[in-house]
Amino acid sequence: MVVAFQSSANPSPWDALLVVSYQLPVHTPEQAEPVFHRGSTPGNRIDALAAGMRHQRATWVGGCHVTDGPGVPFSQGQLNFEPVLLSCTERAACDEFCHHTLWPLYHDIIAHPEFRQSGWAGYETVNRRFADRIVEVAERGATVWILDHHLQLVPALLRERRPDLRIGIFIDIPFPPMELLYHLPWHRELLQGLLGADLLGFQLPRHQQNFIEAAQVTLGHPMHPGGLHLGTRHLRTATYPMAVQTRALSLVAAQPEAAEQAQTIRALLGDPRVLLLAFDQLDCTAGIHERLQAFEDLIKRRELDPRDTVLVQIATTSDEERVGKSKMRDDIDRLVGRINGDAARFGHPPVIYVHSTGADATMAGLYRAADLLLSTPLRDGMSLAAKEYIACRQADDGAVVLSTLSGAAEQLTSAYEANPYDLEALKACLLRAVHSTAEDRATRMRALRKQVADNDLARWAYRFLRDLGSHSSEVSCSGHETHPTLELPLMDRVKGYPSALRRWPGHSTGGSSASLS
Repeated sequence: MVVAFQSSANPSPWDALLVVSYQLPVHTPEQAEPVFHRGSTPGNRIDALAAGMRHQRATWVGGCHVTDGPGVPFSQGQLNFEPVLLSCTERAACDEFCHHTLWPLYHDIIAHPEFRQSGWAGYETVNRRFADRIVEVAERGATVWILDHHLQLVPALLRERRPDLRIGIFIDIPFPPMELLYHLPWHRELLQGLLGADLLGFQLPRHQQNFIEAAQVTLGHPMHPGGLHLGTRHLRTATYPMAVQTRALSLVAAQPEAAEQAQTIRALLGDPRVLLLAFDQLDCTAGIHERLQAFEDLIKRRELDPRDTVLVQIATTSDEERVGKSKMRDDIDRLVGRINGDAARFGHPPVIYVHSTGADATMAGLYRAADLLLSTPLRDGMSLAAKEYIACRQADDGAVVLSTLSGAAEQLTSAYEANPYDLEALKACLLRAVHSTAEDRATRMRALRKQVADNDLARWAYRFLRDLGSHSSEVSCSGHETHPTLELPLMDRVKGYPSALRRWPGHSTGGSSASLS
């Protein structure tokens, strides 16, 4: 076992930073050097964050399948990695609970969640395994930043065994309202797990409010300005809308190779007048079926001409998520086949559907080639593909059609917006974007590019860690904070964190947005 950092007489909480994610963001094959993952989904913040932190002295704790390699500690630059070895049985049970219980429940029960004791038991086991590993490697007074909804029990497990730790967790998916959370037989245990943190971050204010209401009503904790009173300490809650690696995406998209890819892609598709792009996880929340239905209706009514309009739909899924999604994939396959069978020119179908377990190396070229990016989920945390597309634009052109039910809609207010459940509104919105003037697109894209540039992944990470570093959780009997905040010299060092994160890998890492990670 390798300790995260060398101990010193007065170890700094910032030097002793542990970042924790369910999956280790590197591939560690036997007899080979560990390499960073090439992300398999749009906006893979875990992989991108790890790649950007190679110059930051810290430790990353993450899950590693027993068959992935030796599972021993290793380093990349100044970033140390501590694998948590998970058996096939442990990983499968935890995945089952996250994919088939938490995901649909947290996304407004768009699909019916499954409540199996075996899944919950697996979730508990994996959370305890992570807590055990963190306790082993964390220095006294270390700062722990947890990044996944897979690990919502870890804060309380750490608080019980290591009250010296400063603990933050970011919930990367929507947190449901109390009425839906109560469907979960283990909702009390889950809430108690989260209450072990000092700082609890959410995507949007309504997710934050959902949690506070549930904790107040279920566990009786009084509200505190900015959080909850928990007896001798208080929990701070705040919102941190997820972002993308704006500068890296822009740099890669600006390369000549990306411009050549864009030209090649359009030529291969028959040089359409309008090229639409959608990039989603294959998931019940993505709204792929509704989007294709809207596109089919517009083709049938000749409001879009299949001779000069192409929709490229990319649906990605990780290997562990493939099980249980075959019916969804079959339904989409049939719908795509029907559209193309009815409207395709010979050799030029109006829908190009690509299903993949990994991001293609031409994503930067696709983002540049597309005239419109369609991101119309039925419910989503942040729709990072839309932000990636905006970051890759090299001029004030292109357009984004965005779901009003996406978290990104609260930030990307200059996008064309529609409710994906209202097919007529979705079709009208798509047509409005397709037929918009160059001036209208330029005005909207300027605002979108500024928003994405001003709120990139580096700033997102900096804000969370700054708030966690300055948070005082202990409260005296009189209600006054007694635990000192971090000293100013340390906070000055924290201010350098965004510049460290901005040292992203260069173009040599690959041409796709996801492969920047």
